[in-house]
Amino acid sequence: GSKFPRSTSSRSPPRIRDLKYSNYKSSDGELYYRPGTVLEAIRLRVLRQCSSFSGSELFEEDPSSGPRNAVHISLDSVEELREIIFDDGHWEIGTGVTLRSFAERLRAEFSLIDDFCKRFTDTHFVNRFTVLEEFGSAGPGSGILTVLLSLGAGTIIDGLDERRTMSLEELLYEETLSGVGEQELITAVTVPGKGDSKTLTSYYQVMEGPYEKAPIIRASFLVEIDSKNRVSGSRIWFDTGSGLPIRFDSAEKLIKGRSWTRELLSLIHI
Repeated sequence: GSKFPRSTSSRSPPRIRDLKYSNYKSSDGELYYRPGTVLEAIRLRVLRQCSSFSGSELFEEDPSSGPRNAVHISLDSVEELREIIFDDGHWEIGTGVTLRSFAERLRAEFSLIDDFCKRFTDTHFVNRFTVLEEFGSAGPGSGILTVLLSLGAGTIIDGLDERRTMSLEELLYEETLSGVGEQELITAVTVPGKGDSKTLTSYYQVMEGPYEKAPIIRASFLVEIDSKNRVSGSRIWFDTGSGLPIRFDSAEKLIKGRSWTRELLSLIHI
């Protein structure tokens, strides 16, 4: 299906990538723009009233709000959003990168992502949808958020005059997407490299839930140990597909500072 907000007409406007010009106006008065850079996209968002980003559910506003002749700014032509680079000890994944491209590129670096890859069942979903598209989705999503949170991911938010960074956990749970200003755009998610810390294990698990309202439970955890084989840190998350993931704080506190053994591992397997 199309990523664009539905028109009042029964006819769907042509796909942005099929257009030959930088803007297009539908018979319903809907105006589409195709900026080539992040800065262009943000400038259009600021200058054009009733405008919204399209090309990904992540940036799509509530279609029930605003006039029907709103301005839609496509992000499909912004190459910066489709890049994956490694810089200064961090992976930087553009928000336009598909789930498959992200997972296949980093699966050799993180066993947690490799586990996630093995759960792919809907090839259309992973080939078409972007890494952060689940942010604006009310559906169950793919489970990528639990993986990113366990990896300690962050976000990059670009504005007209500055760039700021924020941990993914802070963005989701302390300053929601509504806190990202009209003159800002979430352009990338960052994942710290392995560095010098010794990561003993990470794991992604999909299980059947005990209740009808939670038929599937997805768990994702990463554990680090120090030179004395004691747990120095951990990030454990799980979700039931009905909302944002939940941090398993009690399990993290339980294993903190303890010697890493098989018995300890069994305590955190959900």
